[in-house]
Amino acid sequence: MITLHAGAIAEEIRNAGVPVETEANRLPFAPDVIHANHETMIAPASSAFPKAPVLFQNHAPGDVIGAGVNNPACVRHFGISQLACDAISRATGRSTDGIIGNFVDLSLFNPRQSPLPDKPSRWLVIAEKKHGLRHFAKICVLGVFHRAVVTAVGPRVFRLVENVPAIAANQDLVFASARCALEASAAGAGVIITDYRGTAGFLRGNNVEEAWQKNLGYALFDKPSTLAALNASINDWDPRSAETASKWLRNNASLETGLSYLETIYKSMILGK
Repeated sequence: MITLHAGAIAEEIRNAGVPVETEANRLPFAPDVIHANHETMIAPASSAFPKAPVLFQNHAPGDVIGAGVNNPACVRHFGISQLACDAISRATGRSTDGIIGNFVDLSLFNPRQSPLPDKPSRWLVIAEKKHGLRHFAKICVLGVFHRAVVTAVGPRVFRLVENVPAIAANQDLVFASARCALEASAAGAGVIITDYRGTAGFLRGNNVEEAWQKNLGYALFDKPSTLAALNASINDWDPRSAETASKWLRNNASLETGLSYLETIYKSMILGK
């Protein structure tokens, strides 16, 4: 693995037996394929290993994609969502190879075993984005109205946790977006896709596939995160549909599924297909 800044996460990866370096030529092996999660890493990695084809995956649809994605070594382009794919297309002038979404490591938690209740009384807010405290305050107001116990985790409430899905599995309803929403639903909780930027409503069995393709994030938001919009989403509570969404994600968005898909792509790249 190559990173520009080797911090605590890099050390954790090293402890798991994976070499992490800040310079490509220090890696103890020559890779068959380069998977670049940042455009700025394409040039140095391909220069150090010119025989290895490059796959670029855009994880930040809001960032400007530069000319680095047009490097001849970069033969595959994927986005974490359709918005991320669109950003690549604007930079390259052509279609991408599709979406590689986020996946959940199901081995890190035990999913909820008991059925979701007819009325959610335990709410969890993931306050990890800016303005998260203000968003949390709105949900607390609604919690009083619905007689729910509301708790929050995340940097905006100064309560950092290592395992979000393990906590979500013990909650009825979770307010979150992107990966946190994905993990909460996979853990068995009902989810309202929201953050300070807006809300996409209640995650159901009939909208979960589209939601995953859009990374359960900004591209889905069709309403502002007002008290009225959040309350309407709460009133849409449907425990059976939430459980259907959870099962779909565990079956289709598990880490095992994702790694198998990536392996297939890598093999085709090596074969020049």
